[in-house]
Amino acid sequence: MSRRAATAGRPRGRWSGWLLRAGLGAALLAALLGSGRLDPSALASVRPGPWLAVLGAACFLALALNSLRWACLARAAGIPIAGATAVRVALASNVFLFVSPAGTGADAARVLHLVRAEGERTGRALALGIVDRLIGVQTLLAVAAAVGVAAALGRPALWGAAAGLGAAAIGATLVVSGIALPATRRLCLRLLPTPWRERLQAAAVPWHPAWVAGVLGLSLAGAAANLALPVLGLAALGHPTGGPQALFGSAMVVLVNTVAPTPGGLGAGEAAASAMLQGARGASAMLLARVLLVAWSLALGAGYLAHGSREVEPKEAGRGAVA
Repeated sequence: MSRRAATAGRPRGRWSGWLLRAGLGAALLAALLGSGRLDPSALASVRPGPWLAVLGAACFLALALNSLRWACLARAAGIPIAGATAVRVALASNVFLFVSPAGTGADAARVLHLVRAEGERTGRALALGIVDRLIGVQTLLAVAAAVGVAAALGRPALWGAAAGLGAAAIGATLVVSGIALPATRRLCLRLLPTPWRERLQAAAVPWHPAWVAGVLGLSLAGAAANLALPVLGLAALGHPTGGPQALFGSAMVVLVNTVAPTPGGLGAGEAAASAMLQGARGASAMLLARVLLVAWSLALGAGYLAHGSREVEPKEAGRGAVA
């Protein structure tokens, strides 16, 4: 097969993969509807009130804090992008969270902006995106593990799940340290073959510790807001619940939604909520939170197109790169 034919087939393959994942999400929703474990009519009965306002605010905070994490990481890496521009790009890219598996579309959009509009090297832009994603997973696991410990104090059967989440959080922390901290990065690089080592060294980012500390704080706050969304959705639907065990169920729902292969976790998050949070009520609560998240993302993306995109001018590739 010629290179042209192989290249022409790639977009078709990507589209077929996306359609397969979207079809899986739709099939999960259809199965929930058919079994009575999802009640979309519950969303129509939602009325304005304090809990709906709290849920809307939490949705915005979850998106905004994670976007600020990426913007601060860009500054921590010494990438010459204006702070306001970084924040606008990060906020606007959230719309791609819901059309890609595990939210990777937002990462790709941010990398593309750094390379095309800011003239950053591809390797360094990718390194920034990878570290941002790893820190997000690390803090999500850490908060979920802490909630799991609190829940296990009242229900000992949950100790195994809490321990597993804690071990995963420690593993993610070690990976982040291996990439971000100079001493551990050098140790990790020695374990790799020479060609890989040279490429990774070329993409190495000189992180500034003060910025990284702020990034971790933002990420922890964003993870807490994110993990609370299903429980807040239940309250907005008129079924408030509380306690460590309900919060742990909410955390597990968000973790499933985060790693699901369907676009934005569609269907998978609702199925997990149905299993862990009051059946059909939980699934409807997750769907309500998803609708608000998508609405906020579209609003932020529209704001960027209306005001921020006119300020972006392509720069020469490699300009402003930090050695």
